[in-house]
Amino acid sequence: MLADAGASAIAKQYEAGQVSGLMFQIKWAASDRLVMVRLPANVNQVHACMWKEHCKKRSFRSKLKESDFLQQARRTAWKLLVDWVEIQLSLVKLGQVDFTQAFLAYCCDHNGERTIYQHVTERGIACLTGGSEA
Repeated sequence: MLADAGASAIAKQYEAGQVSGLMFQIKWAASDRLVMVRLPANVNQVHACMWKEHCKKRSFRSKLKESDFLQQARRTAWKLLVDWVEIQLSLVKLGQVDFTQAFLAYCCDHNGERTIYQHVTERGIACLTGGSEA
């Protein structure tokens, strides 16, 4: 899907031997420059949510432990990420949004270290408005 959309490089990110996200490089249409996009899988968040839901519903007979959910959380996080990318690319292909609208928050800075979302989160809304957050 990404290659069909024009990605020139696609890679999985790993942490502790496990897939933690997806990265790809694609030409920015307005300038013909390459940008790096980094999409997190957020396995820990999926795991915490799945465990919380299990704890709400489980009976006293359940022998599942929190660690039993980790592999499923990895699969679920990855599938959610792949599905989200597919949906975003479908929206782009159908002209509902352009690539920038779909992926801007996940585009990396010039160093490739942090995404636009991370910049805004760390600096607050002031980095978008040019003023104070008040």
